[in-house]
Amino acid sequence: MEISFYSIIMATLTSSILIAILHFVYRVKKLSEYFGLTSVIILYVFTLLRLFLPIEFSSVNVEIKDPFIYPHVVKFMERPVFEPYIEYQQQNCFSYMHIVCIIIAIGAGIMLYRLVKETISFKNSIPFHQNITATHEQCILDSVCDELGIKKKIKLVVIDQAFSPLTYGLISPVILLPRDNFTDDELKFVFKHELNHIKNHDSLLKLLVEIYCCVFWWNPLVYVLRRDVAHKIELRCDRNATRFCSMNEKSTYLYSIIKVMKSRFEKNALGDSKQSADSITTSNFAAKQDKSYIMERFSLVLDSPKRSAKGVIKNIAVFSLCLLIFVSSYVFIFRPHGGNPPPEALEGVSTLIDERNSYLLKQPDGGYLQIYNDEPFSYISEEEYNAGGYKPYKVVDG
Repeated sequence: MEISFYSIIMATLTSSILIAILHFVYRVKKLSEYFGLTSVIILYVFTLLRLFLPIEFSSVNVEIKDPFIYPHVVKFMERPVFEPYIEYQQQNCFSYMHIVCIIIAIGAGIMLYRLVKETISFKNSIPFHQNITATHEQCILDSVCDELGIKKKIKLVVIDQAFSPLTYGLISPVILLPRDNFTDDELKFVFKHELNHIKNHDSLLKLLVEIYCCVFWWNPLVYVLRRDVAHKIELRCDRNATRFCSMNEKSTYLYSIIKVMKSRFEKNALGDSKQSADSITTSNFAAKQDKSYIMERFSLVLDSPKRSAKGVIKNIAVFSLCLLIFVSSYVFIFRPHGGNPPPEALEGVSTLIDERNSYLLKQPDGGYLQIYNDEPFSYISEEEYNAGGYKPYKVVDG
């Protein structure tokens, strides 16, 4: 078990494929309406896990050889930057791979710094000293906690500021509530929604997604994953909060969403509030959302799709496909055609092997054997040779 350049590429490729499949399922209504929200979130967790564990098992790996693109990419990445100017040894050379790693590391460092800064800034922006005593609201919150089976005490902070009710905090979660004229029924639904975030540990999942985006900032698909996960988390809480509700109760729930959004818009438009309490790692009841997503939330609450045999089959098929891709990615691994020389061939070798100290011995099958110190070093296929990377080498007929 090890982590290599090839295992990282395989992990990146696999996670990107999984993100694309899940996004496609999310966008196609005929699939998304039957696909369980919990199933989607579980598969997103597998996607995160695959890229956070880019390992390969050399004892079980099946190599897939690529003779066209991979050899050129690897050869370029391993090429020393200062090759024309200095003599070098393989273990000391500064290659383009090092430059790429440095750029990725610097970018990840900047993104992580921004994440920490925004999280601290958000916490400092909450005026806890303005916390309004809300005994009645706290009693309603406690009763909803009992209803959902949440035993630990959840802190409630009520502030006269324009923002959506939200939950933040991993160890000691806090619910922030704007000072609006909520009815008791509306408060119950707001607390049900936020407590479902706490019960499902959504803040932890969102934090992991943010760290994922910071580390792999160079992959554009990670931002698709971040948006889709945030949407699915909110949809799951909507569904859980209204699962056993009557149509009148569902209408009250949706009206509370509209009420929060309208109040937030009006206060921000009039300049009656400071910057909205919001953070990338919080879970918001009615944050800024586009029209299509609001319609999706309303449609889910009012007309929850019924599970059918056809829907279950689609659910199982997509879930099984994603799991198959996940497991297969640890079995198969892409390598350049011809591969790297076996480890024993590198023992005692410190100088970079190139056209200056080795030559090619033509083989009957059209391939070439690279000879170093009068010993076979590696095999080069005819396709790999014709790609042009080995043209500078001297060729000797076998």
